Amino acid sequence: MIDDERSESGSPIYRHEERETDFHVPEQSCVHLDQITSHIEKHLGEVKTVFHELISDLIHLDVLYIPPNESHPVQTLVTSGVSDLPMN
Repeated sequence: MIDDERSESGSPIYRHEERETDFHVPEQSCVHLDQITSHIEKHLGEVKTVFHELISDLIHLDVLYIPPNESHPVQTLVTSGVSDLPMN
């Protein structure tokens, strides 16, 4: 934050700096998607839809949609893809 910049309501304003690296296509993508999908379906219900990121930078991010069901009566969105890169 530059000089602890705040909005009129007092909320902090975050400004992102330009990246030092260029666009980088992921070397691997969807590495763990099958395992993650199996885990989700075991615990939350059937994955009905996967929203795939069309242009990926660094990782390929998917959003999995699980509709409400008897054991889990809410709509659920789960992200997948961040685990393709190691944590720092």
